[in-house]
Amino acid sequence: MNMKRELVLAVGLAAALLTGCEKKEAGAPAPAPQQEAAQPAATAAATATETFSNSLPAPLAGKKFQPGGKANAELLNKKKFEKIADVSSEDGFELDGWAFDEKSKSVPETVVIELVSSADGSKYYATASRSTRKRDDVAKFFKEPAFEKAGYQVNADIKAVPPGEYEIIVVQLIDGKPNRAYPARKINKLN
Repeated sequence: MNMKRELVLAVGLAAALLTGCEKKEAGAPAPAPQQEAAQPAATAAATATETFSNSLPAPLAGKKFQPGGKANAELLNKKKFEKIADVSSEDGFELDGWAFDEKSKSVPETVVIELVSSADGSKYYATASRSTRKRDDVAKFFKEPAFEKAGYQVNADIKAVPPGEYEIIVVQLIDGKPNRAYPARKINKLN
């Protein structure tokens, strides 16, 4: 009887292990950011999850904008971003940064990147997503633990944006109100 019970337990354990392995493989994580960085620029634009449009995103439509919030744009297409950067349609537009509201000590409900043409003031929008990377550096610098969730990122197709110079504005939806933060960054759209 002991042999039979041990055999049943062994078969059950083997089945559980095999089932566990199958589940693990099916739920395998997405490629690490380092692997994505190795993709050619043309592929980066093709995998964009958002598209710049001259229409306001739904959460901002019909609302009055005001200055407010703090924001920064740090990396553009995985490169450190200072004042102005050249961008082509093939490059896409992958922007990483942070945004928060200092008054309420909170991160925004929604972040939208607004590109404003230096030539004619036309505007183009792409919605950002919340970054999964903790921003301990921001929380430490501003001495506010809640700001570790201030990171945002946008990966957008920029083909619809005409060539020219554009100011980057980070629009934050805070308590249902859109606030514009000006991180003093520009792009020069080449084509």
